Amino acid sequence: MKLSTKEQHAVKAMINLAISDNYRPKTLIELSRHQGISLSYLEQLFSLLRKGNLVKGVRGPGGGYSLSTKPNNITVAQILSAINNFDPSVSSDKPAEVIWTRFSNTLNQYLSTITLEKLIERNKTTENNSNRFVTAV
Repeated sequence: MKLSTKEQHAVKAMINLAISDNYRPKTLIELSRHQGISLSYLEQLFSLLRKGNLVKGVRGPGGGYSLSTKPNNITVAQILSAINNFDPSVSSDKPAEVIWTRFSNTLNQYLSTITLEKLIERNKTTENNSNRFVTAV
């Protein structure tokens, strides 16, 4: 399964905020340059992330956006839900839609177990293992 471009950019932006120095607010211009996407597109994403209570805006000099809570409290499911307005309670009588809803709910439950902190930690572990291999060779 592959996330849509919109979902990928949202998750990457949230990771960028999570790994920022001491959770220092980042401007959308910084994020736009880092991710190589337009500022207006990022503004649309952050509008949705703000409505989902995942980020907060900081005004004034040194302002920008920061996470609304610690990275271990934000899941990939929350990010995708904020971007897509996912509603797992939608019901239908059509068999294909019932199956799809069950699948979506199962996937959402799994993604609810993956926090930003876990994504970052997995990357650090992978980098450490790669460095060990390179030095061992």
